[in-house]
Amino acid sequence: MPADSFSVSDIVNAFEERRTLRGSLNHREHVMIAWHYARTRSGPEGLAELARGIRELAVALGKTDLYHETLTWAWFSLIREQVERLGPAASWEEFEAASADILSGRALDALYERTTLDSPLAKRVFLLPDRPRPAPTV
Repeated sequence: MPADSFSVSDIVNAFEERRTLRGSLNHREHVMIAWHYARTRSGPEGLAELARGIRELAVALGKTDLYHETLTWAWFSLIREQVERLGPAASWEEFEAASADILSGRALDALYERTTLDSPLAKRVFLLPDRPRPAPTV
């Protein structure tokens, strides 16, 4: 079944049970989960729940080395900012329509050097962006 045929609640429910619907999560599904937590929890609580869930899901899938702190924190921060810009009542479809840069998986390219994100330090601890941030568009 393609990822597009699963609802946000299907994907979030599976994530909270520390399972996936297809054997792994793709970028869009990660964004859906982060979007859900950005809308339903405070920033710190949402980030903590997302990070814990990703770590625990990786363990459940036998892929304990997958968690990447800089990617998790940076993506959640961008998604939460977009949620706040659109308003927390915005639907997934509204978020999706306004977030092509996030859903493309390339939004961090403008913020981080690839070598920074590929570093072992970036996997272990959140690193601040090492490129100047472009002005927001929304």
